Amino acid sequence: MGNPARVVSTEIWQDGRAVSTVLEYATGARCIATWIDLPNLWDFKETLEIYGDDKRVILSYPTGFSRGQLSAVTVRDIDDNGASFETHPAVDWESPFVAELRHFHACVTRGVVCRTPLSAARHYVQLVVDIARAGLPT
Repeated sequence: MGNPARVVSTEIWQDGRAVSTVLEYATGARCIATWIDLPNLWDFKETLEIYGDDKRVILSYPTGFSRGQLSAVTVRDIDDNGASFETHPAVDWESPFVAELRHFHACVTRGVVCRTPLSAARHYVQLVVDIARAGLPT
């Protein structure tokens, strides 16, 4: 989706252990993101959902740390007759978190080119700053 054009809003709650933010993209699309720390519940769940007018794609990471629990992809679509259906494309057996660590290791030890160049890091840092600023009381 690229870099957002702006941070629409941010709410920081639960004494700073939760953040909800709305990002706007140049196309007019919105990203609604929420992060919540549950200090007494050792559970991890990450879900990315992308919605279009006639399709929804959901990517779920059940855990970042347990072996044998795969990510899942669900595609909800509409056929030519207007009937809804759902597919579950196969997902690579390797955990995406492990794959990310392997790639980082290869960048450091073998000089493999990073998928995301270091020059892009400034955009990520600026986004975090913009999200935090939007959450400050006015």
